[in-house]
Amino acid sequence: DFLSGFSEQLLALAKQHDVQLIGGDTVRGPLAITLQILGTVPAESALKRSGASVGDLIFVSGTLGDAAAGLATILAGETASGDGRYLIERLNRPSPRVNLGLALRGVASAAIDLSDGLLADLGHILEQSGVGAVVDSKKIPCSDELLRTVVDQQQRVALMVAGGDDYELCFTVSPSRADVINQISTDLSLPLVQIGRIGEGSELLLDGERISPKGFDHFKGKAHGS
Repeated sequence: DFLSGFSEQLLALAKQHDVQLIGGDTVRGPLAITLQILGTVPAESALKRSGASVGDLIFVSGTLGDAAAGLATILAGETASGDGRYLIERLNRPSPRVNLGLALRGVASAAIDLSDGLLADLGHILEQSGVGAVVDSKKIPCSDELLRTVVDQQQRVALMVAGGDDYELCFTVSPSRADVINQISTDLSLPLVQIGRIGEGSELLLDGERISPKGFDHFKGKAHGS
């Protein structure tokens, strides 16, 4: 049944990431599942949203927009096959970049996971660091599956910058550490792509246009606050 399968997969995921299940609670009523994870990091090595400086390079891991496209496929009631199955799998089974996070300790000046979409989450870094940013949408990594599924470029870019649920990492690095990022990418066999640069002020510019970090209007294909 569902509960048995869920429990097995939860334990498998915990083992994969060396997480210990140490407690729980049950109540009578509708099903509600909430997880809380606690951990420790060495002193002064936590990856924070603050810390980005003017001139830092902005990187993202993996590819963006896949999970949002997978959700769109489900909501449209389309029969998923091939590329559609891949996108739905990216939504249902994201790969947390734990090893990348560990490798970025002492290297990245700021970092955040992309759960709410690139614009919104990068906006958190900008707000906490007191800086602005310039992002080039043409540099944002896109999977072949998304490219084939969403042909319209404007719609595809909207998914990539505002879709959310990709759980990739967005991070900033001093230009002097760019070679280190290239080596980390090679060591982890994970694409790490520079998509922009931290700038002065507080504005977020996407392709030269001022953007609200709250994100895109998916229906108009237009950014809020532009």
